[in-house]
Amino acid sequence: MSVHIRLGDFKGSRATPIQWYVNTLNKLRSDVGHDWPIYIFSDGTDEELMPVMRLPNATRLTFGSSLADLLALSKAHILIGSAGSTFSQWASF
Repeated sequence: MSVHIRLGDFKGSRATPIQWYVNTLNKLRSDVGHDWPIYIFSDGTDEELMPVMRLPNATRLTFGSSLADLLALSKAHILIGSAGSTFSQWASF
């Protein structure tokens, strides 16, 4: 399961609250009855992402370029994207 958390220029009222990601990931795991690994892709800082990074079996990933990260996100069996992010939209396409 991969999650794209867009913060960068989405800070403030445009950013989806971090707690929404935590709640959504916990709900998905509860529904499937398994602590699937979570791969976090984001332009946010570790401090901003800490509530998600603290989840069991969660790992922040980057493959060194936006294109490589986009390709990795596109291979996710389950993708949780950021509302309004074209990066998330391309990954889901």
